[in-house]
Formats: sequence, structure tokens, C-alpha cells
Amino acid sequence: MQGADEVIKELADLYKDSNQVVIGAGAQFIVSPAFDEETAKLCNLYQVPYMPGCITITEMKHALEAGVDIVKLFPGSAFGPDFVKAVKAPLPQVNIMPTGGVMVNQVEFHPHLTQKELLAFCKNEGIQMEAWSPLKQGQLLEEPVLTKIAQKYNKSVAQVILRWDLQHDVVTIPKSIKEHRIVENANIFDFELTQEDMENIDSLNQDSRAGSHPDTMRVGF
Repeated sequence: MQGADEVIKELADLYKDSNQVVIGAGAQFIVSPAFDEETAKLCNLYQVPYMPGCITITEMKHALEAGVDIVKLFPGSAFGPDFVKAVKAPLPQVNIMPTGGVMVNQVEFHPHLTQKELLAFCKNEGIQMEAWSPLKQGQLLEEPVLTKIAQKYNKSVAQVILRWDLQHDVVTIPKSIKEHRIVENANIFDFELTQEDMENIDSLNQDSRAGSHPDTMRVGF
């Protein structure tokens, strides 16, 4: 495009002090993808909260020393409770907000992998958990405990698992190309599992995965 270089240069010169511009325009806070010391100084000067993205403990330490009250951990779905605990050990005063734009964490979640600690972490941090492989790729459909509970409610095992997800406040989007399965999977709002049934399903946990563990995965599922 003719003249594009000139336009880009003019815009770069115009917005080189963009943080000062937006603060002057009445910004209530500043968010950046990485910690920037000059931005921190500017926000301190105008008493505007600054939330930079940080990944390492060193970055978080520098941010805290610059007066930052809260740091953004991005992408939040790549980090879990163990990472936050590791950070909190040397920096107990740091406030961390896991984020990834939309606050959804899609992880493998099913009765053989209940991920209680991660689920509690997501709820505490305001992150919506979404179940990947909720039926463990079909491996749970013959599970005796689930079969017995399904018979009790006159439902399929898949419907019981999806209802279990729902009552744990976990978003679940099961995969199917068959119309009758899609209809069946959506028909889980006319019954509710008892607390005893929920606990019995929870007790099936084996920390067993259908896919790779995110901490050790090197290739695709």
C-alpha cells in the first residue's frame, strides 16, 4: 500500500507514550503482556494500578519491587496449583491472577481423573474448568459403579458422567457425530445425582489419563 511506511511511522511517534495517553484519558488500570519498569513508574506517579504479565519468579520479584500489587500469569491454562505454590514459597506476598483472555481451563477430567485440587484452584481463581475427554474415550462406559447409578436414574452411563460434570460446575462439550448421541448427551437436566452418588463417582478416581500429562507432554495427544 502506497504511503504505508509513513503512516506507520506517524502512528508510532504519536503513540510512543501510549500509557501516558490512556492514563490521561482516564484509564482505571494498565495491563501489559510483560513487566515494564517505566510503565510501573508512570502508574505509581498517577496512582493507577498496573498488572503486568509475569512468568518467572525473577520477573515477579522485580514487579513487586516496583510497586506492582498483582501480576498476570499467562497463559493460565499452562500453570496449575503446584506452580503457584512454588511461587508463593519465596514470594508469599505476591497476588497472582491466572489469565488467558477468556478465563477457561480445558483439561482432562472424568471419574478416573477427578483433579480435585485443580478444580478447587480454578474455582478460587475465577477460572471456568472445561472437561476434555469426559468419557475417557469410552473407557468408562462399562464401569460397574456408573452402570448401577445409570440404571437407578434410567439414564445412560454417558448421561450420568455428564451430569456429574455439571454438578461439579465443570463445562462439558462431549464429542459425537451421531445425532441420537448428541440428543442424548443434552438430555441431562431432568435429574439430579444425590450427594451419595456424587461421592461414589468421585471415589472412582485413579489419577488415570487417556491423554498425556501436561507437565511431561512433548508431542500431541
